[in-house]
Amino acid sequence: MVKQAIILCGGKGSRLGNLVAHVPKPMLEFLGRPYLMHLIRQIARMPIDEIILLAGYHGEQIFEKFDGSVINGVSIKVVVESSTRGTLGALINSFDHLHENFLVLNGDTHLNIDFMGLSKFWISNNGSAQACMVTGQVDENRRYGAVKFSGLHITAFSRPSECYGRAYINLGVYIIKKQSLRPWLSIKSELSLERDFFPTLVDERKLLRWDVKDHQFFDFGIPEDYNLFLSFMENNEKIPALFLDRDNTINYDAGYTYKLDDFRICNGVQSYIKKFSRQGYKVFIVSNQSGIGRGYYSEEDVWCFHRKIKSYLADFDIFLDDFYFCPHFVGSDNGKYNFDCGCRKPGIELFRRIEENWCVDIKNSVFIGDSITDELAAKNLGIRFLMCDCKNGNFSLVSCE
Repeated sequence: MVKQAIILCGGKGSRLGNLVAHVPKPMLEFLGRPYLMHLIRQIARMPIDEIILLAGYHGEQIFEKFDGSVINGVSIKVVVESSTRGTLGALINSFDHLHENFLVLNGDTHLNIDFMGLSKFWISNNGSAQACMVTGQVDENRRYGAVKFSGLHITAFSRPSECYGRAYINLGVYIIKKQSLRPWLSIKSELSLERDFFPTLVDERKLLRWDVKDHQFFDFGIPEDYNLFLSFMENNEKIPALFLDRDNTINYDAGYTYKLDDFRICNGVQSYIKKFSRQGYKVFIVSNQSGIGRGYYSEEDVWCFHRKIKSYLADFDIFLDDFYFCPHFVGSDNGKYNFDCGCRKPGIELFRRIEENWCVDIKNSVFIGDSITDELAAKNLGIRFLMCDCKNGNFSLVSCE
């Protein structure tokens, strides 16, 4: 699995006029949140370790919002360019931060694709290839050049003026080998992935394609498409959630469990999560982790264990949308954690945060847990509760309405 994602956020977006006069294009708000937050959440469902945001125009806003944060176990780093050097130049400027293989996305495009499928395709087929481009067919190609191919290899690009109507286009998502950037390191001028890098790989027959069907693709770089995407986002209905306790619901509890070697999956939980996710439910873990406040382990230990869970479940095509936990313990030696809070179950503050942050349809949501505390939390929310028997894989419905 490719473990690092790079999001290109440096463009000025000048065609959007006053909309981006004081804000970078990826920070434009949809449903009350910067688009970057929506994009990061989409990627962070995958078992990756790090997302790097390469910022330029008004990059300090992106830095202040995201640098050093952890979202769904994924560390977020922001690198702000001192001068604009184009999409390839931004990668070259950040060369020392890059993994040997990394995912690249544009911070101003929306695309619903199977990132795990893309990563598996790359691992199986990259051979002598240096990069892979995600392609898809559009009915009316007004803005983009077409992609031509033979089998898995891209063979040519045509300019927008040469192609109208139905066509295969570049959807702006790539996997790139770090070593393929080395020949460009000494060039200090502005460089583009589309104009400079990819045509060179085509000439060398080192650029693969991964085609997606039935995609939803939006590039909101012009007012018309910005308005289309705004309408698309605003018409999305609230989605019910599957809430899961962690210890003795997803993994066996060894007693304040945090060591990676102690991870053991509960019987049958994969099939239950998949049952709900196939019905369109968002999936969240909500867990009491007083071991942090007690000093038994750190927040980073909890995130590491969470990444272990995400990686395991991803092999079953199960993806967790986010993880919320309560670290507090009254009597903690660390004042940061020493107080009586509303986020510890059976309190419902964490659930309310999820409801607000993710536009969740709370009344039609479901909670699976293993304790009376979990059952009481579900009762306080007024939602259905399933009691989990981790050892035997049994899940029994308890009415909490």
